[in-house]
Amino acid sequence: MRWKLSLIFISALILISAISAAPITQTKPIENFAWEQDSNLNNALKLKDYFYSTDSLSYTYEVVSPTTSISPVQVEISNDNVGDVNFRSPESSFIGEKYIVFIAHNSSGELRSNTVMLNVTRKISTSVLHGETNFSITSASPSSETLSINTGDIQMFGITISAVENTTITWYVDTEIKKQGNENTFSFSPNSTGTFTVKASVKLGTKSIEKRWTLTVQERPITPIVQQPPAQPSQQQPICGNNIKDSGENCENCPSDIVCASNAKCTNGICAPIESKKSSFSLITILIPLLILAGAGFFAYKRGLFKKIIKKQEKATVQPILTKKLDISVLKSYFEENMEKGFKIEDLKKAALGRGWSMEDIEKVLPKTDIEPLKSYLKENLKKGYNKQQLEQISLQTGWTKEQIAQAFIEIELT
Repeated sequence: MRWKLSLIFISALILISAISAAPITQTKPIENFAWEQDSNLNNALKLKDYFYSTDSLSYTYEVVSPTTSISPVQVEISNDNVGDVNFRSPESSFIGEKYIVFIAHNSSGELRSNTVMLNVTRKISTSVLHGETNFSITSASPSSETLSINTGDIQMFGITISAVENTTITWYVDTEIKKQGNENTFSFSPNSTGTFTVKASVKLGTKSIEKRWTLTVQERPITPIVQQPPAQPSQQQPICGNNIKDSGENCENCPSDIVCASNAKCTNGICAPIESKKSSFSLITILIPLLILAGAGFFAYKRGLFKKIIKKQEKATVQPILTKKLDISVLKSYFEENMEKGFKIEDLKKAALGRGWSMEDIEKVLPKTDIEPLKSYLKENLKKGYNKQQLEQISLQTGWTKEQIAQAFIEIELT
């Protein structure tokens, strides 16, 4: 009986876990939207038609470009499972684009949609000339006809024409038709390198006009931030006595060129710090002055010398603390002077440890490594879709330590 109850309990846990981990899927791409200036686009879409999950969903959006507030286009999403979307243009004079992604959320996580272009076009009334509709392409996006992107990027194209009714817009990549109808926007995401011609051909009756762009696609590079490499040693033969630290010289084989700091001495070719002098107070050296003070107490009291003796004791008590601070400063100057002479930090640390200094004291005097360049590199490439393992491997190859990389990820997650 007990094993049956245990089996039912385990089955219930598995069912609850499966329900709580309901994935989110995007059922189809979200198209681009365009509307004329000084107007709104209400009931543009329902997000429930594009996302699916067995769990309840909620929706938000995020601006991809422009990332600043130069585009006044507003996006309204209803606060329910349906996700009705309205687009509004509060400024009547605004003409331009805004790129966004929609995000579906549930208790298990979130899913981002494809990039969607919102294009506010110029409001132009059609004109009639000799019984025929006179039409033209009044604006195009991007404005530059020569573009360059990386593989995997999404490039958006859009046009505005003066006549909308009865026009047919055909989008080409080289000679291949990619889209045909009345949509004045087109997105292209190449997976291979090369040079492509993107063309929008507009036809009205017997007339046709077109707009062309030349798009160059390059392989996406991974350019990690690397630490500055150390100076390469000279390949020429060392010349002892020229007051220059040549490759192969050390304080033992060429003491005239390699002079150790005043607080270090040459040991096996390395300028090693002199051992710190520890305070040598013992019980006897403390008791003797106390006995002398006790024997002379009466005399000191009578002569008014007691206060002077107290001051001397206070000075003697402070002295070991000052000595410790001076010891740390000696270690600091040792690292600074010998690092300027070209010695490696790891060799200097080993020498200092061998002379009685603790790792705690060494860490106190060593300069701290600035990981801000590493944080900027990791944050930028995480946004591009690279995972932590890829970025960690590349950063290790370029000179960063595992501890620096781990600290950089922690600080990025806290911001």
